[in-house]
Amino acid sequence: MSAAEMPSPDDSSKKASASVPPLDLTKPLPVDHPAYPDISNLVIDDGAPVDGIYSEMQMRLLTESLATNWKPGRPFLAKANVGLFYRTKTVPIVPDVMLAVDVTQNTDFTDKQNNSWFVWDRGSPQVGIEVVSASAGGEHDIKPEIYARAGVPHYFVWDPYEHQSDQQLRYYHLDNQRMSEQPVISMIPDLELSLRPWKGEYENQSATWLRWYDSAGELIATGAESTDRERQRADREAQRAAAEAQRADQLAAELARLKKQPDG
Repeated sequence: MSAAEMPSPDDSSKKASASVPPLDLTKPLPVDHPAYPDISNLVIDDGAPVDGIYSEMQMRLLTESLATNWKPGRPFLAKANVGLFYRTKTVPIVPDVMLAVDVTQNTDFTDKQNNSWFVWDRGSPQVGIEVVSASAGGEHDIKPEIYARAGVPHYFVWDPYEHQSDQQLRYYHLDNQRMSEQPVISMIPDLELSLRPWKGEYENQSATWLRWYDSAGELIATGAESTDRERQRADREAQRAAAEAQRADQLAAELARLKKQPDG
């Protein structure tokens, strides 16, 4: 995606009383808070993003595998191409993929509040991921700054074809409101998840994909992979049962033959 405009200061808190302390809009605000932003004029869906086939598949792979097979024991949302609003006077960042835990989704999509991501309503997501396309999108200069302002602590850049550097996966961490590049972490704190390159086939397309791994280092499967694994397990079980039945038949036949033999 193209780089978003650099954020400008937000004056949403000016409407609040002077007695209201400065706001941290990366954390949820009560709806009745005097400085709760008015979103009635915000455009949350303009249909602008245009992604290549690989990028679309990669984003779907990351979100679908979590939705299908990640069981963290707490609610979470993994979304692709959803606007992340962190200031009302600023163009939102639109992560290719973002992940947030301890949040739920209201299904009344007629309410604008439920149809996009407002950090003053849900807090900041824990993870943001950008998939690099052939054109420059500010993934390593502009976007780290924007993700820092949005309060996203873990930002990953996936560049499978090395358009921008010789590293396929790069990682930025938010500390003291500043985003800095660090070595790719082996496990995302508090999530017990990691991101790693994986060579294989997804939807009949062989490529190098970015995949989620759990705390045990096991690949988090897609729904299709789970179905295939279950089918293979069932096939192995059926083969084992058939082999045991064959051995039982052979033993019964041998016992019947021995009974028919005359005594000594």
